[in-house]
Amino acid sequence: MLRTTSIFLALAIQASLTLAFPSGPPNSACEDRTPSHGVPPQTSEPPYEFDVHYHDDHFDVAIIADSGAFFGFMMQAVDSNGNLVGRFQPKDSKSQVMTCDHTDDSITHANAEAKDAVYTAFYLPDGVSADGVVVRATVVQNYATFWNNMESIDLGEIDPHH
Repeated sequence: MLRTTSIFLALAIQASLTLAFPSGPPNSACEDRTPSHGVPPQTSEPPYEFDVHYHDDHFDVAIIADSGAFFGFMMQAVDSNGNLVGRFQPKDSKSQVMTCDHTDDSITHANAEAKDAVYTAFYLPDGVSADGVVVRATVVQNYATFWNNMESIDLGEIDPHH
């Protein structure tokens, strides 16, 4: 009986750790996109990459897994001064917008399902240059394994209006 209880308790704890924020991070993650998981981020190269293209009036921004799925993520675009800029729009049901400093300035996971990629659209405000703007992300593989401060290339390098 004790062994069964111990196994059940261990499984329950693991499930709660895996699904701690199944529908997106709390607003406290806005400042630095770091999950409140009580463990430090990974320092190794992440098994995920950005895919960014300019398309008509916006940037298509994707996070794609090189190997292994991820369960959570948060993206923000920042200018050369570190200020949040622009707005995101989900391109699939895996994502939802989040407001940190201004409406829809961040985007995060919408559910706890495994993801091998997420696709979003990013819009700069009219008159704002893409020069010096990068997309930063945190990607959560599981509760204890995440990478923060992943960074895209400078969007000014791919903006045809540059």
